[in-house]
Amino acid sequence: MLAFPIIDLTGKAPLPIFGAICTKVKILIGNDTGTTHIAAAAGLPVVCVVGGGIDRFFPYGNPKTRIAVYDTIQYAKTASEPALRYRMMHGTEKNVKVGQVLEAVREILEKTPDDTGI
Repeated sequence: MLAFPIIDLTGKAPLPIFGAICTKVKILIGNDTGTTHIAAAAGLPVVCVVGGGIDRFFPYGNPKTRIAVYDTIQYAKTASEPALRYRMMHGTEKNVKVGQVLEAVREILEKTPDDTGI
């Protein structure tokens, strides 16, 4: 478990409310959608569960505060075919384990405030 509250607002926050929420939270956990891109652009640390968008749409930026979590086994299988990775990884986000997400969250939160900007 994490030592802070987790609030799930999936499908519950319209975009203006989401923007306000981004000013109050320490980290955003989401999938590869507009919310993760908005949060990353606003400077918020992001853990993003990615399927086909890895290496293509992931919210880039500081790798200390922008972590993609994905099916590492399928990703390794596509190493020899990076041009086909998007198609081959599509839908694999469902294979991501909760432990992978928690590990990425801990990795970001263990950084010093100077490293993360939070």
